[in-house]
Amino acid sequence: MEPVFERQRATLLMEQQGMDLLLGIGSHNVGYMSGYWGRSQYAEFLVDGEPNFVLAALPKDPDQASLFIAHVAAKVANWMEEQRYYGRSPHLESLAPGIYHFLSDLEKDTTLAECLATALAELGLPAATIGLDLDHTPVNLFQELRDALPQATFVDASSLFWRLRMVKSEEEIKRIRKAARVGELAMQAAFDVAQEGVSWGALWDAIEQTYEQEGAEHAFIHLGFGPKARQDGAEWEYEYVQSGCYLPKETGIARDKLLWRGDVGRIDLGCFVEKPYHCDLARVAVVGEATDEMKRVYAAMVESYRRIAAAIKPGVEAAKLFHIGYRPLADAGLQPTVVLLGHGLGVDTHEPPWLVPTDHTPLQAGMVLTIEVVVYTDQLWSMNLEDMVLVTEEGCEFLTTWGHIDGLPQMVVMS
Repeated sequence: MEPVFERQRATLLMEQQGMDLLLGIGSHNVGYMSGYWGRSQYAEFLVDGEPNFVLAALPKDPDQASLFIAHVAAKVANWMEEQRYYGRSPHLESLAPGIYHFLSDLEKDTTLAECLATALAELGLPAATIGLDLDHTPVNLFQELRDALPQATFVDASSLFWRLRMVKSEEEIKRIRKAARVGELAMQAAFDVAQEGVSWGALWDAIEQTYEQEGAEHAFIHLGFGPKARQDGAEWEYEYVQSGCYLPKETGIARDKLLWRGDVGRIDLGCFVEKPYHCDLARVAVVGEATDEMKRVYAAMVESYRRIAAAIKPGVEAAKLFHIGYRPLADAGLQPTVVLLGHGLGVDTHEPPWLVPTDHTPLQAGMVLTIEVVVYTDQLWSMNLEDMVLVTEEGCEFLTTWGHIDGLPQMVVMS
């Protein structure tokens, strides 16, 4: 198992922000640093039903070993160079008293914070400036770390983690390409069965079966068609699954709702491979012939999409891409459903940079973005157009091109 990120970049970013050590606590940051992916907001391991946190620590000095710290019962695979464990083995109490006391005495670091303090003392870093992702650090754990390391200085490294994760390594790009390929196969599978009179559930099943066949995991499926389905009492068919943690949301939708002639809507889908690099892909589809209004709205969406794609290159700010894409929508009297025309993609489905008016992050080669144009009207329901792109030195490379003609996505017409 090898790290997915470039340690040289991590060292440079820590030097720029005056940090001696980068400490990951949130599930995605621990996974990104170590290869161990937790199943909730925090990287944790259950022992007797109780959560015990997992930490990943990366010294600024590349000659010092990276550290993976977990409960003694959590023997999990990771790439980090040194493994440290805390807590008591859950089976010790079942042993003979003499053996129990002998082995118990060997387990000196009974808390995660104590274990980290011991490791940093051995590295000569008890007074280090430690950057940690405060956005994902529970208050009680933060206090324990401060108590165990009274000489250390703790600073927020949340923005550093994002800066590190925004630019993908070659290995990350490889994994995202795999996810994109599965996403396109799933989109094709959905439209292979889609026609008037077919249930929404049939589309859902076709997508899920493709995920399974390709060894990918479900991230999300959004289906929405109207206005006839809407008038029939239908709402969004919605389920969201993140990193294996299933969070189904019941919305009153029956799987047997049908595609009606004259309806327009979207299929927006995502999956992940290689734990957990995502794809995010959406297409607009109409059942039967598109009306003039559908064509007008879709043409404005495609023009927004086209202008954004043409403007992507290193150095361009994310906010500028939003304004470039917003103009053709405004000229057509339309508003995006949310004030967003794209986002970063990687370990999370949605991550910086954000194509919004307030994100002035300059693009860099190696970033992976989506161009996402979503328009909702009372007459036409929701139309969502989305593709994945890789920022290159010359501009951008499309990672998803399903349904493109002459470089642009076409509205899918279902019979």
